[in-house]
Amino acid sequence: MSMFYEINSVGRVYGKLYKGTQEFLDYHYWNVLITSEKEIWFFEPNTDKLTETKYQGGMLLIGGNKYEVLSFYFG
Repeated sequence: MSMFYEINSVGRVYGKLYKGTQEFLDYHYWNVLITSEKEIWFFEPNTDKLTETKYQGGMLLIGGNKYEVLSFYFG
């Protein structure tokens, strides 16, 4: 990880997943990477894909969905 993304750790986040912007789907765990440029990236281990996220109004915007953060562990 550190060689490619200039980081040495991944955070685990637990929260609520909303389809689109309103409809609550379920609770969800996901991985986040925070780069040296203070960008937040979502890492999906099932597909090995990285997606840049935006933080807005207490929610992470990932693709067309919103994720409400309930707990966060980074270490």
